[in-house]
Amino acid sequence: MTSEGIQKFRGYLREGEKSENTIGKYIRDVTVFWEVCNGEITKDTVIAYKQSLINDGYAILSVNFVLAN
Repeated sequence: MTSEGIQKFRGYLREGEKSENTIGKYIRDVTVFWEVCNGEITKDTVIAYKQSLINDGYAILSVNFVLAN
């Protein structure tokens, strides 16, 4: 994801009146997701991302929350 894409997403979140903490969390999540997917979003890359979150110690509920957002 380009820095322009991230800025547009940040603007979208601000328009939705999300808190700065929430915006920061979403931006971090999207950035990590994009890096794990290597720019190619497929079912396999989403599964790999989910597994990486689990391996990093995220609870299943937290993993599902990250994926839903």
